[in-house]
Amino acid sequence: MRRSKVLLAAALLLVVSIVAPLLAGYCMNCYSGYCPPGCSLIYTGHKPSYCVACQLSDGTYACTACDWKIYLCMRGQQACSNPPYVWGLIYEENKRRIYPPFSCVWVESEKGYRCQ
Repeated sequence: MRRSKVLLAAALLLVVSIVAPLLAGYCMNCYSGYCPPGCSLIYTGHKPSYCVACQLSDGTYACTACDWKIYLCMRGQQACSNPPYVWGLIYEENKRRIYPPFSCVWVESEKGYRCQ
């Protein structure tokens, strides 16, 4: 019984290790938060941008860039979540190539980082 649990766990880890990179960003995940039902999103005016350039295990080069808008999640004057803010993904870029490596550059017209 114990051996079958170990084999099942090993099989699940193998599947996850193969499937996860296909579903995720190349260098990082550009996640997005959510606000519980009955609550309102109030834009804070903040728009962070982040970019990561990396080399993958197969030797190829990749880059991921993300922009978010930050919202307060509120019900009247009460915060609906902890922390009270939600990151709303508004832009995601994933690039991959054999050579040369990518760079993360600030693009003033976009007010965010992009892969180049």
